[in-house]
Amino acid sequence: MADQAKVEEAVKSTLVELKQLLEYSSEAITKIKITPAVKRKTIYRLNLFSGIYQRIQGLVYLVENNQANAANILLRSAWELLAASDFVGMKRGNYYLEVFHGLEGSMIKKQWTQIKNLRASYPLANTWQKQWSDTVIDERIVFGDNQLKTFTDKYPQANINQHRTLQARLKQVDDYNRINKPELKPLAQMDYYTVYSLLSEDVHSTVYGTSKNTIISDTGIHVDLEKKGLDSLRNVTTAYSMLLNYTNMLARLYRLGQGEKIREFRAVEKAHHKLYKSLED
Repeated sequence: MADQAKVEEAVKSTLVELKQLLEYSSEAITKIKITPAVKRKTIYRLNLFSGIYQRIQGLVYLVENNQANAANILLRSAWELLAASDFVGMKRGNYYLEVFHGLEGSMIKKQWTQIKNLRASYPLANTWQKQWSDTVIDERIVFGDNQLKTFTDKYPQANINQHRTLQARLKQVDDYNRINKPELKPLAQMDYYTVYSLLSEDVHSTVYGTSKNTIISDTGIHVDLEKKGLDSLRNVTTAYSMLLNYTNMLARLYRLGQGEKIREFRAVEKAHHKLYKSLED
């Protein structure tokens, strides 16, 4: 078992370097030139960066407060955003971005239709009476339907349901990489199956509780809500790689001239993984 003092010191040092990467990445992104005719994918990528950035900021706070279990939730959420980026980026054009808009419209229509049905089933429920009017509910159903219709009208031969689940989208990305980027096959397998399954297990342990964090003894039941050590170090090193990879992608795509700086952060990233491996061993 790794010496706890060494692990805690490693967590502190890697957190400092993750904060430095957060600061750098936010500054680097401001160098992207925004023109009046900004493309939809640029807006999407910037929104995605914001989502990843905020999740990793939250992860830093949780790890600093020994909440490694909860930090896993943000880590997986950030990873799912990166997976969405790969899905959207499979081919030129906006098709895979428009898939997301279509799926969003379908979800909006479904949710508000369910609310409308609940109101019809329970007309005296105060919650449904006070919160939204019938007009607002109908308007939101129409909004979702129109958003879905925009996709189906443009791509009448497409089956949007084949993109509905995260697992289905990840499989499409993996299949695409196998054909178009065979050199990335081992990495694709790691990203879309192994990593997701590991992070999923962590999240389920956090949300539902397992024998690992619930202890029953003669004195009663003890639920361990705090967690640190190598779990925290793994969170930080993984988050560092995620943020660096996405920042690097944006820097290269928009030609921000950050090559030298990215190489410096790459050296730090390698040191992080080497440190984690040595402590784990």
